[in-house]
Amino acid sequence: MEPYHDRMPVLLEGKNFDGWLGGSLGPEGLKPAPEEALREWKVSTRLNRTGVGDDEPTIIDPDKATA
Repeated sequence: MEPYHDRMPVLLEGKNFDGWLGGSLGPEGLKPAPEEALREWKVSTRLNRTGVGDDEPTIIDPDKATA
């Protein structure tokens, strides 16, 4: 993730959802995301633009021009 951001994303395990949302689980329940859990691909340039077609699910599909 370093090429994209200086902070590492974390993943909350399913077993910890209720504790995190309820406030009983502290930051110790957050663990760095394992490398194999993260993927990257180019998406449509419509992402982060407002207007027609900006809310349809295919906007995050891999971009066919670069796939």
